[in-house]
Amino acid sequence: MQAMVPIYHLHIRKTGGTTINHCLLAALSGRPSEPIYCALAQAVHNRVMLDDVSFAGWRLETINAGGWDFAFGHMSLDRLVLPSDARVITCFRDPVQRLASHYRMLRQMITEESDHVIMAKEAPWATGTFRDFVDRVPDRHRLTQLYMFSMALDPAEAADRLRRVDHVLVTERLAEGLERLAGATGLPIDAGAHLRASAPLIISAGDLDHARDALQPEYEWLSEVLW
Repeated sequence: MQAMVPIYHLHIRKTGGTTINHCLLAALSGRPSEPIYCALAQAVHNRVMLDDVSFAGWRLETINAGGWDFAFGHMSLDRLVLPSDARVITCFRDPVQRLASHYRMLRQMITEESDHVIMAKEAPWATGTFRDFVDRVPDRHRLTQLYMFSMALDPAEAADRLRRVDHVLVTERLAEGLERLAGATGLPIDAGAHLRASAPLIISAGDLDHARDALQPEYEWLSEVLW
């Protein structure tokens, strides 16, 4: 099945975006998503064509070149040149929970001695406690949800750019949001086949409060535009 219009997923890290990607890859191709995702990661320009459906991921140049039916990436919206008719989706998450998930991921990758490309830059942020991580992580990664709509972390600019988004999902109600997306797009999105539960991470109340204070600009912005 091919979408009537191209769909772009503005993938905010640690919001459940990989689940969204797999749902749409499967819905648009009618095939299992994992092989397509792996093929995208390995393709020279991160572009894959299956039958008449074109997928693109991650690479700015490939996404900005257009010609895809579904694409996703972690780039801020102001760096993107999307087709005028593209339907844009994104997903937000409670800021503290999103940042804790980033920390949890890096701690697990450190334990597993991962050689993932992000480790050289990001692993040093997570070598201590969650409070240490909150203090070490650069603003663009701490306030990622705001940054994705304004590289200057300007709430007014971010609110203006958010108007380009057609469908906003929320991690805490992701299954419900995917059902609404299926209804809006007519795609056979099977949320249950791709939803994943993350392992709990015990963080002290003091560290959580410290993170909440550090994330106040993002909380304030989200309260104005979303909650």
